[in-house]
Amino acid sequence: MSKSAAKRRKTSSPVTVAAVPWDQGAAGPANQIGLVNQERGDVDLATGRRINPNRVFGKVRMPMCMRYERQGRLTEAHVATAQRIYAAWAGYPSKDPIAAIGERVDGGGDCDPNVTGIDKRREFYVLKAMIPARCWPVIEHVVLNDLAIRSMCGGSNPEIFAAHLARLVAGLEAVK
Repeated sequence: MSKSAAKRRKTSSPVTVAAVPWDQGAAGPANQIGLVNQERGDVDLATGRRINPNRVFGKVRMPMCMRYERQGRLTEAHVATAQRIYAAWAGYPSKDPIAAIGERVDGGGDCDPNVTGIDKRREFYVLKAMIPARCWPVIEHVVLNDLAIRSMCGGSNPEIFAAHLARLVAGLEAVK
């Protein structure tokens, strides 16, 4: 070992396992994306108000379409259509999974996984064909990528935001 390497070894600080200042765990900003604060407690049946004497709040992950519904920008029908488009895009089955328990499955080994994947996505392609081409970028941004309209190009401008929102509504209403 050379003299300079030995000197560096002696003067270097010892290795520690102290907590790193930038590690925030589950409270970090990446885990806060899409979380919305909700008040907890029981609902009083007489008044319809939530009873929360200790002011306890919780967080729940909420898609952008549901946030726009809470803001009054989308209706329940729009949100249901958006969930249907997302489920078809993600390859979720459109029928009740509990109902599939009673179905008998053929044990033949000739099922091709590629064909199964295409069958799962067939509904997505049918739904996508119903959406006008001018509306598709907003649908993809908000429904599939779960991003806010404000994060689109020019989305912070109120006029452009209104135009994007109108395209989102028109695209969701085009799906039958």
